[in-house]
Amino acid sequence: MAMQSERAVSCGLLWFGYSGFNWMLGYGLKRPKGFESTHLGDL
Repeated sequence: MAMQSERAVSCGLLWFGYSGFNWMLGYGLKRPKGFESTHLGDL
């Protein structure tokens, strides 16, 4: 049971880091307008 918990925490941290890095670069959530339209404006 402990190994499953460690695995879940590891996966969560990796996912959180990956998402944060994408947001930092401006590739966060996309708008329906298209892939190049982000919350920071058009890329």
